[in-house]
Amino acid sequence: RQVLLHRLSSVGFTHAALAHVVFGAPHAERDRVDEVFPLSESEIKPNIQIHRRLHAVVESLSDVGLFVHTPASAVALLEGGKRKLHDLFRGYDIISVAPGNDVAFKAACSTATAAEIITLDYTMRSGASASLPFRIRSADVRAAMARNAVFEIPYAPAILNAKFRKKMIQCCQELQSASAGLKPRLILGSGTRSFQDQDGAVVQDAADMALRTPGDIKNLMVTAFGFDDKTSANVFASNAEFVVQRGLERRFGNSVIRSVQYESPDEAKSKSISQGPDPVNDAKAQPTSSQTEMKPPTSVSSSVRDILKRARKETKTATKEPAPQNEGDDGSNNSGGDGFIGF
Repeated sequence: RQVLLHRLSSVGFTHAALAHVVFGAPHAERDRVDEVFPLSESEIKPNIQIHRRLHAVVESLSDVGLFVHTPASAVALLEGGKRKLHDLFRGYDIISVAPGNDVAFKAACSTATAAEIITLDYTMRSGASASLPFRIRSADVRAAMARNAVFEIPYAPAILNAKFRKKMIQCCQELQSASAGLKPRLILGSGTRSFQDQDGAVVQDAADMALRTPGDIKNLMVTAFGFDDKTSANVFASNAEFVVQRGLERRFGNSVIRSVQYESPDEAKSKSISQGPDPVNDAKAQPTSSQTEMKPPTSVSSSVRDILKRARKETKTATKEPAPQNEGDDGSNNSGGDGFIGF
């Protein structure tokens, strides 16, 4: 893990999401975040922020049904296993699901509201006939966009295993074809970092061998996968930031007001994400020139809205409003030295 974090930090990443993988329903005790991520002081680097991610491989409707978000107003009504599962999900910064068939994919796009990410895992099906164990349809993409889900494509398997390179290209083409006229949010994660060496032995974690710089991945997306420059630039920047923000909303509710600060890695400053449950106190803080301020929820009083409006006006030349949540990008181009988030 130390080697992995050092590699990410050295190539410009300021955030890293460490994943715990489960197959099917997570266990309320065994898969608790404090059990699987007992981070020590030496593993927490000052120049990179760690996000804890729960990644579930789901193949049935019953498994997908567990990943339905419970609103804060209804949490008190949960009992027994449902309450334990809610507490389990709340401990993780990010939740993702990898559907294993067509039925699970449809349900994940439309109903798995507790999962910020839908992973398009092209390594799940053996053989060269198809890249994914399901078909991506425009209706499913629209359903995922309607609940602000983000699609993820892993790139490490294609780098380490030649047999997966064609499948990754096919996966990208399927998503582009189903997204014609749409702008779904897309991120790239490392995925499985295992491969077979010359002796046939399986190396479980290639760590830094499987990781690439944001610039390398952007060029690969443009030249090999056919994505435009803006989409390619946002996979590690604004779209990844959106995933983190959605995770905060799931954990702490829509009343959370956050400020997201970008600093250049060349200046040895890490990107910081702060949040607080009290929107009134958070709104009183004047945003700096490098912050992007989120719109307050409708429950915030009019006086707080006035404070935020004045703050926006004073920093109009240095701030930028985020794009609508259903758009695939918010127009920011982070190729000039901003921080990046690695999954």
